[in-house]
Amino acid sequence: MANDQDKEGLLRATILLTPIDYQAIGVAVTTISRLESLLVHVNTIFEFGVGAPPNEAKHRPRMQAMMKKSFRKRVDVLVENVRKKTGSEESTKKVRDFFDNILKWRDFLCHGTIEKLPDGRLKGQFWDRLSFDEDHGHIEHTFTAHDLYELSQGVLEMSAWLYETFGIEQHITAHKNRK
Repeated sequence: MANDQDKEGLLRATILLTPIDYQAIGVAVTTISRLESLLVHVNTIFEFGVGAPPNEAKHRPRMQAMMKKSFRKRVDVLVENVRKKTGSEESTKKVRDFFDNILKWRDFLCHGTIEKLPDGRLKGQFWDRLSFDEDHGHIEHTFTAHDLYELSQGVLEMSAWLYETFGIEQHITAHKNRK
């Protein structure tokens, strides 16, 4: 039988997220997911050319190898492609710094746990493979729904920059016209 202290801990753990919290989490996850898709388009353009369908038999082995890489490694490829496309260290650093931050948010939003704190803020935790190394530890953030909306706005801005910089519209149009 649980004692009063155990009941209090259980009650704290069951404070439900509000619909606004769930909405903010959903918006953040979907914008990050769309950004991941955009990243694939950018890397596909560099790997195969504008409009090349990555599922064609001749592209399949290289595309499968690309997609089997961790998200971090696909980001590394993107950063190198930004460097090649823009020739700008400033743009390259902007993209690297942005994705370093997004990687942390992505992992715990998509794979971690989120709980409501008594003060109304949210706390997310994610234990990755490195979490058990002494020097690393787990990923943990305390934030609000508003913070997630701001994160989503930043993701949309980076998406728009990548879309314009890499001519994604031309790629998607060319890809659709090949069908």
